[in-house]
Amino acid sequence: MKGLFKKILQGLMFGLGFGIAFVFVQMLAVSYFFDEAVGRSFTSTDFASDEINTPPPIVEGYLGSTGVSSGNISDIDNNVLAAGAGEIRGVVVGDGKRVEGLRLRLGLNSAVYSQWATTDAAGEYRIAVPFGEYQVNGFQLDSDTTDGALPGLIISPMNQHRSDRFLVAEGEPGEGLDLQFVKPVVKRVKTKLVTLDEPIVLAWEPYPEASYYRVQVQQKANLNDYLGNDTLFAWADMPEVTDASLVLQDFTENLTSGYFYTYYVTAISEGGARISESQRRHQGYDFQIQ
Repeated sequence: MKGLFKKILQGLMFGLGFGIAFVFVQMLAVSYFFDEAVGRSFTSTDFASDEINTPPPIVEGYLGSTGVSSGNISDIDNNVLAAGAGEIRGVVVGDGKRVEGLRLRLGLNSAVYSQWATTDAAGEYRIAVPFGEYQVNGFQLDSDTTDGALPGLIISPMNQHRSDRFLVAEGEPGEGLDLQFVKPVVKRVKTKLVTLDEPIVLAWEPYPEASYYRVQVQQKANLNDYLGNDTLFAWADMPEVTDASLVLQDFTENLTSGYFYTYYVTAISEGGARISESQRRHQGYDFQIQ
């Protein structure tokens, strides 16, 4: 019995010693490689890279809103109409081309949203709905698809966001919204700080097919405030110019030192249609009057 106990004890001691030795060797190996990595200097050849001599083009995603409504549909996100045997159809065009891969849904009867649908290669979407009477009150876009489907575009101001009433029946699909997306008017903000003693120039890039432009200016007293409805011009009194710039003091003296200002430009066609506008935002500013 004593001999057996002695053998068991010797075995345990051997296993423990082997384990300690194994851990010690591992620690030495880690320490060696760490010292080698930290102790030497990295050179430009340690990482593969391509040197670029000119600035790469700016990659822009979708620049517009992901939802537009006509009527009170802001509180119906959780109300979704079940799919049915009927169908509502529409077409999406971006910068004059049919848009594929855009996921969207429609606000219906000021009470529900439809199921989601994705545009095909012809830019057409088809939404399954139960038979019945409908009116479209707006739409929502899936933000996971907008950057890829609508890069650098905004919602066209010519879009209709509300339809007439229509009936969806067997063999009679309903006509949904046909949506257009366009390139925005690009503003050229030269300086963030201006004074009332110098001309305050609002400038933008000329827009194709624009006959003239209308300009609106918003103001706010505090930098971190949201841009609200505090505008310099009534709708009927907005400046209209044919050039791609204007001097703000030529149209108003209602300017306040210390305030922050943002301007918006709408491009108008020869026939009087609003063909595009500058990108809208809710925060930030274009210039401050010192």
